[in-house]
Amino acid sequence: MSAQAEATHDPWDGSIAGYGTYRLVEPVLRERDLHAIMALCERVGTYRMASAEMSSTEIGAGLPERFECFYDLARQRGNENDKPYDPTHVDWLDFERAFTCQFRETYADLAFVARDESRHPEADSLLYHEAFVAGARDLLDRPVIVPVAVLANLYVAGQWLGPHTDITEFRGVNRSTTPQWLLICMHHSRLFDEWRLPIATAVNFFNVCEGGEFRFYPDGPGGAPVTAPQRPNTALLMDTDSIYHEVRPIYDPEGLPAPLERGQVLRFGDDRKWRVVGSDGAVVGTYGWDEMRFSVSWKAYCFRDETERQTWSDRSNDLTIEFITGRLTEDLMDRGLLGSPNPDNVTLARAIVDAYYHAPPVEYH
Repeated sequence: MSAQAEATHDPWDGSIAGYGTYRLVEPVLRERDLHAIMALCERVGTYRMASAEMSSTEIGAGLPERFECFYDLARQRGNENDKPYDPTHVDWLDFERAFTCQFRETYADLAFVARDESRHPEADSLLYHEAFVAGARDLLDRPVIVPVAVLANLYVAGQWLGPHTDITEFRGVNRSTTPQWLLICMHHSRLFDEWRLPIATAVNFFNVCEGGEFRFYPDGPGGAPVTAPQRPNTALLMDTDSIYHEVRPIYDPEGLPAPLERGQVLRFGDDRKWRVVGSDGAVVGTYGWDEMRFSVSWKAYCFRDETERQTWSDRSNDLTIEFITGRLTEDLMDRGLLGSPNPDNVTLARAIVDAYYHAPPVEYH
């Protein structure tokens, strides 16, 4: 923790409860810091949707970045052999609503940049939270914890997030160089554990609305789900790269899905209302705080020791895309899941998701 953070924030006086593969932290913040985070949410004011862009890299070119979610949905419906990037297909429309229409903003994104202060100082109480650092050290059994990000997520009435895992990082490859679906499937394949960088995530819940429960699967996608307590100022700490999780629908009095589509933004107004605004400037929905779900994710890199941290930082022993595709292709061939060592990109992408990514069933509303 930086000297500045220690000087600015009072010592934390909450509790950490241990539950196997996750920890429950409460209360997360003192009243002063909690009010500051809520005020920051309103002051930032504009939140954009998660990306739904296509991958531009050679492997899987033209597929959505979260192709694993799209293909898993299509597979559950028996449509896995349909064209995988038809924006008029019902699977595509449902995929966008469930996986790419969440409103987000970054409050801090430090990586290995000097950690004197975050983008928004109000987020320092989360970025340098001593309970998250201690909990991550205990949960992942890695003593060197480097907080790197504080990310805000907002949902409106009728919105939800389907079951998924977060984007994994490896030495030499991350979301800036490699399709997100490939990074996720690499982790689930367990073929690249030697190069994986474990990331601890604390999901912080800061307001209570009807619905919008955070549900997760600590015993795997076939196990019984666990629902987080619906209490403000609490947090769940876990490895969200490994544990499938979802956000249940925020209550809508008419039981309808939110009227969302790619390119919209969420804005906070002087009348303290939130509005979803389309690319043409038209307001498509207006919401009060009681119709909103606000959560903030804290993320930290977790290293075994300073030597491992230095290996990550100086980029020694990095993966390459050639090595990755070669190892995946070899494993798929050995398992009889790929008919040719030189398949086209879409065939290879489908085979990779088929073999390694199996989320809990998606429930649409």
